[in-house]
Amino acid sequence: MKRFRHLYPKAVKAIIDCHYVDDYVDSFATESKAISVSTRVKEIHANAGFELCQFSSSSPIVEAALGAPDEE
Repeated sequence: MKRFRHLYPKAVKAIIDCHYVDDYVDSFATESKAISVSTRVKEIHANAGFELCQFSSSSPIVEAALGAPDEE
């Protein structure tokens, strides 16, 4: 994760601060921020061989961008 710390500092902080066991739980002020940070979080995890799936959001726009639970 060190190599991503400078590229995506908000995503790395989210990975460190917003995980509970194997769940990633976060909250954002805007849909664009939710999509941006969560996409990077997924990318960093995928690079390490972990797949995050079943994203859920109160925003249909965010769910469409990240993949709603029933799409997995």
